[in-house]
Amino acid sequence: MSEETMPVEHTEQSHKHHAHAETLAPTTTIMGITLPMPLYTTVFMILGILTVTEVLLAELIEGDIKIPLLLGIAVAKGALVVMFYMHLKTDSRAFALAFLVPLGLAILCTLFLIAVPSTGGYFGA
Repeated sequence: MSEETMPVEHTEQSHKHHAHAETLAPTTTIMGITLPMPLYTTVFMILGILTVTEVLLAELIEGDIKIPLLLGIAVAKGALVVMFYMHLKTDSRAFALAFLVPLGLAILCTLFLIAVPSTGGYFGA
């Protein structure tokens, strides 16, 4: 039966069903842009793009900016994994605190180790 010969109620009902199915499609909004993908797929795609960017930058860039740039990308990727795949974004703040305090101490220890002047070799050599 074509749409012309169908009863009006049936056609309206099918349009309503189709419109309802479209609103149930998973979407993700990032910075005002709505993407037609679920949240975890979007995060996965962003992680993939950051990884490809990281590899390209590691091969193409030389100089003093290379390490801080790669560390910044690694921190961004780690933050995405922790927030979404480990669910710290929606969990209790106690879990976030339990994660951030040791991380802060590790960063502080690393900064202290970087500040120690180089001895030029092994001790006693």
